[in-house]
Amino acid sequence: MATLKCITCGSDFYARPSDIKSGRKKYCSKGCMYQSFRTIPIEKTCPICNKIFKVCSQGRTSRDYPPFYRIYCSNECSRKGRYRRGSKCNRLKSTEAAYIAGFLDADGSVMFYSRKGKTFLRVAFTNRSHRTLAWIRGKANVGNVTTAKRYSKNHQPCWHLFTNSDAASTLLEQVAPYMITKNKQAKLALEYTEQKKNPEYWADMEWHLKMKDSMQALNKRGT
Repeated sequence: MATLKCITCGSDFYARPSDIKSGRKKYCSKGCMYQSFRTIPIEKTCPICNKIFKVCSQGRTSRDYPPFYRIYCSNECSRKGRYRRGSKCNRLKSTEAAYIAGFLDADGSVMFYSRKGKTFLRVAFTNRSHRTLAWIRGKANVGNVTTAKRYSKNHQPCWHLFTNSDAASTLLEQVAPYMITKNKQAKLALEYTEQKKNPEYWADMEWHLKMKDSMQALNKRGT
């Protein structure tokens, strides 16, 4: 008989050479064997409410604890920290990105709009040439071209091209290096895009208001 050490409690126990050779003998008793099957939870901190909650250790499952990949302590916090991911802009050639950047500087806008207390990114183009906006829409493969409202019969027909959220941010990432007039707005929009991936920022209403106020200050006439 040989002496082994129990991998659960650390106690020494005797085992037959045949059991040692087969690798079956690892525990000193059935109690220690069942104890090793139990899931030992680990603690995580909810990024929304800072509450400490327990989850399964990585690679284990349990009826008593949520899985290891759980980020939030509750469904309510999950809703607060979640944002929708949308379509993404096509990969543009450098010449296409430069042209769109110039068009955005002249006849476009980078802005934030509010919905249900949160701030969302929008990149908009306005022009009397439907063909030009349709070309941008075709190259980027994001956004929608719509007819602008005419406030007077004397006004010429005009169209808008709106891109929102991920579609707008992935378009800006490619055209921002070529922008001049609205370069600061583009940088702020990309900073917002990076920070909103952090659930703490996304759930913070003050952060949303701060971002929106900063963009409005940049878009103010005369600045």
